Amino acid sequence: MPPPKLKMHRGTSSGKLKSIPKLQQPIPSTSQGNQSEDQREAQEKFELELAWCIQRLEETLNSGKLNQKQTDDAIKTMKILKSSSQPTVKKRQIMRQTFGDYRTKMAEDEKTYSISTNAFKFLPSSKFKKSYFVKKAAIIDGDKNFKFNFSIDNKMDDLSLEEKPEKAETATAPAKIELQPTNGSEFKFNFNIETDEMI
Repeated sequence: MPPPKLKMHRGTSSGKLKSIPKLQQPIPSTSQGNQSEDQREAQEKFELELAWCIQRLEETLNSGKLNQKQTDDAIKTMKILKSSSQPTVKKRQIMRQTFGDYRTKMAEDEKTYSISTNAFKFLPSSKFKKSYFVKKAAIIDGDKNFKFNFSIDNKMDDLSLEEKPEKAETATAPAKIELQPTNGSEFKFNFNIETDEMI
């Protein structure tokens, strides 16, 4: 309710007030706690409605059925609804403008997606069945180091490989690689590189 207008004397130029208006004092309420609870409930209800509207906007944006202008409008509307600096009144206006009667639509959605508790029955199990735990066994060797176990035949003792140069123009000398059998099961590379021949 707006405050009453002050009346001034018409004939005087002094601008004095004819009478001092009495301000209406707010009616003292006996239950201050009820008002704060009502405000809290109204705020929670508004947050729920706001979340529903934002969810519907996101669903329509993700559907991909909107043209460019509709997409831009939906994004702009979503930014306003998500903004904490916008007043509640403006958000309600945008929600009403975008979704029409969004409260009835929310009620319809709630009825559609509500689950009746009578449809489910929980029965205690009749017997406790014995269960088995199966564990795969792994063979663990005492030695934790990884080794290559290559077997080298006796024929390989006499074998030596030489690389043949494909082009006569190359300045590098052919490298000589020899394979030598080892006594144990160890694997190692034995490369003899002669530095005098390589330039």
